[in-house]
Amino acid sequence: MLLMKILNEKTVLYYFKHERHDKEGTLFKTRLQKKNHFKKRYFVLCGNILAYYERRSDVEPLGVIFLEGHSIEMVDDLTFALKFPFIKEKGRDYYLRAESPELLMSI
Repeated sequence: MLLMKILNEKTVLYYFKHERHDKEGTLFKTRLQKKNHFKKRYFVLCGNILAYYERRSDVEPLGVIFLEGHSIEMVDDLTFALKFPFIKEKGRDYYLRAESPELLMSI
């Protein structure tokens, strides 16, 4: 994907520090292998890039998810959860969960 080749770590960090965020809030994240072990993370959406941090006050994200060209799925067996089946970094599928359906859709 061309976007991933153009953006490097410094560019992404600059972008998230200086651009207005479209949405942000707390979600719970896990991998397929650890489906019942969700970790609380602070997420920031800026354009088509979703970054996540351990805490809201953190300067650098723990990870970045490029959303362009991908879709998400609702997960029936996990309440208020979305599956990102396309994120195959290190062979992982990712799941995001919110505390309520309203919160999930607002973020």
